[in-house]
Amino acid sequence: MKFRRYAGVAVLGVVLAAPPVTFGPANAGTLAKGTIVFAGNRDSTPDNKASEIYVMNADGSKPTRLTNSPGPDAFPVLSPNGKRILWHTKRDGNFEIYSMNADGTDPVNLTNAPGDDTNADWSPNGKSIVFSRTRVDGNTDIYVMDADGSNQTRLTDSPGADRNPDWSPNGKRLLFNTDRDGNFEIYVMGADGSDQRRLTNSAGDDTSPAWSPNGKRIAFDNNRDGNFDIYVMDADGSDQTRIPGTPQNEEDPVWSPNGKQIAFHSNRIPTLQIFVMNADGSDQTLLSDRGAFNFGPDWSFHHPKALRP
Repeated sequence: MKFRRYAGVAVLGVVLAAPPVTFGPANAGTLAKGTIVFAGNRDSTPDNKASEIYVMNADGSKPTRLTNSPGPDAFPVLSPNGKRILWHTKRDGNFEIYSMNADGTDPVNLTNAPGDDTNADWSPNGKSIVFSRTRVDGNTDIYVMDADGSNQTRLTDSPGADRNPDWSPNGKRLLFNTDRDGNFEIYVMGADGSDQRRLTNSAGDDTSPAWSPNGKRIAFDNNRDGNFDIYVMDADGSDQTRIPGTPQNEEDPVWSPNGKQIAFHSNRIPTLQIFVMNADGSDQTLLSDRGAFNFGPDWSFHHPKALRP
């Protein structure tokens, strides 16, 4: 099972040139709404080929490196107010959830636990973080903690692997994928772990669920036809529709801030790269650099319920 994150955010309508990736004096340390964070190895060296965290404009311009670690850094997620970034990293030996300022300063290990902690997402108000934990016994469940890493609480307890939690825009529900029924399927539950319900029931694996900004639709990926493709469905699991793609893998969908576009990564060229498309699958456009692999995008959202500066 791939380590994947995903966090729903929202959209821009078409791929527009965003302001440069800068941190202005009026709102120092805050990324502009619509910027994209991602992981890649474009600055790798013969001694260190690990992925790092980057930020770029919505049109793919101005990629800026934020981390410099000997261990892989992957699947960043922007906070609702645009000031902090979560990601998972193996710099300490096992995977841990870290947080840093949006300009890459002040990295903090939030989990610091045995096993692997991955696939984090913020609550809409920025006060809590949900994540996946693989314990030393090999089981993987969903946990929640305060934004400073305290009060770590387990939400699921199944014999299968529960991964890739994604917080709903209203803060009341969590999506995740689990193989408790054999193959990976999409489930939804209350933010406290209650009322766990299955949304998909298909051949292959359904993974990487992401809420649309209005909470009415869910994007996810599935390999029922052999390779991974992007699908969308209603929030209750109905009306599952495959987005036209390629014979290669399309994975890890995330919505743009206005809900009109979806970013994802694909190995179609053939290195792993970040693409953006309209929510109906049209106008698929390469955003990242062909000279390296790039993956795990997240779109800056600035949720209206976010903590204020």
